[in-house]
Amino acid sequence: MRGIPACLFAALLLAACTSSRETAPARSAAEQLLISAAADRSAGQIEFGVPAGAKAFVDSFIEGPDAKYALAALRDRLIRQGALPTADRNAADWIVEVRAGALSIDDEATLFGLPSFNAPIPLTSATQTPELALFKRARRIGIAQFAATSYPVRGGAASAAGPAYGYARATKWTILFAISWSTDDITPPGKCD
Repeated sequence: MRGIPACLFAALLLAACTSSRETAPARSAAEQLLISAAADRSAGQIEFGVPAGAKAFVDSFIEGPDAKYALAALRDRLIRQGALPTADRNAADWIVEVRAGALSIDDEATLFGLPSFNAPIPLTSATQTPELALFKRARRIGIAQFAATSYPVRGGAASAAGPAYGYARATKWTILFAISWSTDDITPPGKCD
């Protein structure tokens, strides 16, 4: 009987639990990085044709959850080319109309093995089986396509730029059921190790 309290005490010491709080935003950081990197790469190719020192009003025809970042990337490119963005359309020397043909993520996967599926079990809810991958490649591609039209307020030749395409990629590889690694072009080397 003396051993029972000692066994219960040992069981209490060994029975431990750890909890952590995780947030669940609408999109993961990886998704946000894929879209923002593609937007930066597309915007970096646009040549607005606005003379250095000219005041430019940017009129955006970009919509969606990433519209503000896309517009900021395009404005940054305009500033780097020497133009001076202004919030007052009446004070502008040039009007720059920017638009996006794409600003999203595509997913594609290749699997050699057995995919996960719902297995019906009588008198219970269905159970999800694990995926058994001899080889799997799951790729996510961020895609941005921007174009712009710039024209002087007081007459003169207009300038058209684009479409310019930007891509960002993240790929997860799995072989022999459990060996996996990831590659991408959105994080600096050594930052996510």
